[in-house]
Amino acid sequence: AKTWVKTQTANVIVMVNATVKNTEVVSLHSNLMNTLNQIAKGDWHVTDFSRNPDNSGLEKVNIRAQARLASNALKSLEVNAKKISRPGVTYKIADVLFQPSFKDVRQAKSSLRMQIYKQTKNELKRLSKVFPGINFRVYSINFMPYQAVPGPANRMMAFAKVGDAMTPVQNQLTQSAVISLKSAKKKS
Repeated sequence: AKTWVKTQTANVIVMVNATVKNTEVVSLHSNLMNTLNQIAKGDWHVTDFSRNPDNSGLEKVNIRAQARLASNALKSLEVNAKKISRPGVTYKIADVLFQPSFKDVRQAKSSLRMQIYKQTKNELKRLSKVFPGINFRVYSINFMPYQAVPGPANRMMAFAKVGDAMTPVQNQLTQSAVISLKSAKKKS
C-alpha cells in the first residue's frame, strides 16, 4: 500500500548569538519566549543554551530554539528576526525543515494499515467466490517496516509559492504485509 504524507507545517530553527554583560544574560533568558514569538507565534522549545565568558569580560551566549509553524507564518521570518536583533544580540533563522510531523506520519501509517485490512477483506471475499465450499479467515498479518520514498530536499525551497499560499510538501510512504490465511471446509 502507498500513501502520501502531507504537511503544511515546518520545523523552524532559530539561532540566537549574543555578546552581553553578565547581568543581561538573565534578562535575555527570561524574555526569550516572548522575543521568539515576535519572530512567529508558536510553541517554541529551547534545544541548546550555552554561555561562555569572553576575553573582553562579556558573556557569549548561544541559543538554539525550534517550533513547528504553519506555512502562513513563514513569510516574514527573516524580516522579523532582523527587526528584533540589536547590537550584541542577533536572531537568525538557521533552518526551515519541511518534514512531516510525528502526527502526520502516524496518521499516514494508520491509513496504510487500513488499506491493507480492506485489501485483505476483499481478497477473502474473492477466495470465497472461487472456492465456495471452504471458509477462509485471516490467520496472521505481519507488517513489514515502513519505507519512506524521499522527495526533494525538505527545505524551504521545496515549497512553490502559489499566490499568498504555500503548496504543501509531501513524502510518499509505503507499507507491505505478509498475510497468512487459514482455511477449513464448510460443515454441511
